[in-house]
Formats: sequence, structure tokens, C-alpha cells
Amino acid sequence: MQALYLFYQLEGERARNRVNLEDTGTRINAEWTWELEPGTIPPGRAISYWWRAELADGRTLETERATVTYDDTRFTWKQRQEGNLILYWYGDSQREADKIMTAAQSALQRLQAGTGVELHKPIRIFLYRSKSDMRLAIPSRSEGYDIATITLGMAMGGDTIVILSTAADADRTIAHELSHIVIGAFTENPLGGLPTWLDEGLAMYAEGDLRGENQADLDRAIRANTLISVRSLSAYTGDPSQVDLFYGECYSVVKFLIDTYGADKMDALLKTFKRGVYQEDALREVYGFGIDELDARWREAIGAPPQPTPAPTAPPVLPTPRPQEEPSSTPICSSGALILAALGVLVWRRVSG
Repeated sequence: MQALYLFYQLEGERARNRVNLEDTGTRINAEWTWELEPGTIPPGRAISYWWRAELADGRTLETERATVTYDDTRFTWKQRQEGNLILYWYGDSQREADKIMTAAQSALQRLQAGTGVELHKPIRIFLYRSKSDMRLAIPSRSEGYDIATITLGMAMGGDTIVILSTAADADRTIAHELSHIVIGAFTENPLGGLPTWLDEGLAMYAEGDLRGENQADLDRAIRANTLISVRSLSAYTGDPSQVDLFYGECYSVVKFLIDTYGADKMDALLKTFKRGVYQEDALREVYGFGIDELDARWREAIGAPPQPTPAPTAPPVLPTPRPQEEPSSTPICSSGALILAALGVLVWRRVSG
């Protein structure tokens, strides 16, 4: 045998992964261990894999695909399904599960009423009862960040959500993360995603009424004329003190568009983004105005003063031109364990760190 390969593919993903294995004997007994960091694979995700052997005489042997599900086996999971939402929980948390399912269904109804978008694929929702329980199911940002913060929920892989079900705002968290998945699936394209104000605004809209801390910061910014421009909302703020205002404004802009122009227009805008159209062109195509006029109309609708005009700046002082020198002649350089037939074993190991 000349070469042996293991191919594997996660459910819902187009990319195939290949592992080259050093085994060139005549009798094959191969094993590959996949060292997993927390959150590498969402819980409940199916993985298909197959083996390929290239023989010395030029023939290729390939096994049929096998499938294994990556389960969080630390807990005994209970399951409930309503429509395309599949809820998983463990322990004595039936009341929490009912609360999350009700909030998720309400969020889907708000999204459909405000945007026309419906959920057309199954979504798995895993409820964890503590930060320590959920730690191995989600990616780690850094040791310091994980110690200092509590993650309330996370959308993973386009079809899975993990939620800290004991948190006070768990119902809002599931609505927020569910919006990201539903809208993300509806607008998916190879050219780019939604501007942040629209993506986060719809997620906040799916939660229901604006949270008190976001509304308070929004009201203060209106009075002080310190609102963030809609153009600047196209990317996340780097100022921690503006986080509540940022999300409050995203919600307010999206609510203004839906309340003023209707769900059909929002549906058309999302379909335009699905084609990969830049936000300025998408807004003009659907609403007839660009992002700066959106800013002006939104400010007027919420009773905010017009955006402050930046102070004029002096023209730059240009250096006196010098005679060009002859260029030098510097050279330019270009520059899960499962036995598969008789071929081998795929093994994964979760790194608990």
C-alpha cells in the first residue's frame, strides 16, 4: 500500500478534512486520535468519515461513509421538540425547559412578523445549569476572560445553541441567539454578512421590548446628542462604556425600519443582502435612501437632534518637492471511537484543560 487517508466532514459543512496516516504495510490496523479543545464541535453534531487506501498497483479502495454523533456524555439528556426546535436538558429542570421553549417560539413569531423570515431547518438547543457545566461545550476566549465573565448563551455551527438556563435573562438570551441563526441562514452568501447594526438589531428585536439598561443609555445619548452614527454601527464598538448604547441603537434603528416601512421591506432588504449587495446599495435599492439618510430619518423619528457636523480641518501642509534620484538596482523577490470495517479506528479525546 502506498498511502492511507482518513476523511471526515461535520454535519452541515461543505468542507472535507483529510488526515494522512503513516501506514504502508499489507495489513492495515490504523487509528487516529482527534484532540479536541472545548467548543471545537457543538454538542449533538453528527460527523461522517471514511477511509481511503491507495495501493501500490494503482488501485484505490474507499470504505462507505460511517456516521457518529458527538454527544456530551457527562449528562443524561431529556428531549422535547416543537416544530423545528429541539430542546435538550438534564436533571430537574423541566420548568426551565418550558420557559426556554416558550421564549424561543415567541422569538420566531416576532421575527416572522417583523421580517417575513421563517425557520426552515432543525435547531438544537442545549440547556446547561451552571457555568462549569457549560465550560467544556463552548470555545474558550482566554483564561482571564472566562474567569471574569459568564457566557449566557452562544450560537454554534449554524444549527446549535447552548444556553445557561438558570440565568435570569435566559429567555432573552435564547431569543437573541436564535435570531442570529435564523437570519444568518436566510441571508447566507459567499460574499459577506450583514452589517452589525442590522444583525444585532434584529437579534435585540427578537427579544421583545428593549432592556432597561439599553433604553436608559439610549435616552441619555438622545438628550446629550451623543448618539453613535448608524454608519459607525456597521461594526462593533471598541469602547466598553458604549456597549449598552450600541445595542440599544441597533434595536432602535431596526425597529424604526420595521415600524415605518413594514415587514415586506425588511424581508426585501434581507434578500438583497443574501445576494451579497453592499449595505449602501442595498438600502437604496429597497428604501430609496442610503445609510446617512437612514441616520437622519431615524434621529428625527426618535426625537434626537441631527447628527453633529464635524468641525472643518485645515488642509495638510505638503512638503516641498525634491528632484527624484535614480532608482537603485535592488533585486525584487517574488515570492469518536468507532471501528470502521477492517481499516481502522477514529478516536477523539476532549481536552479538559
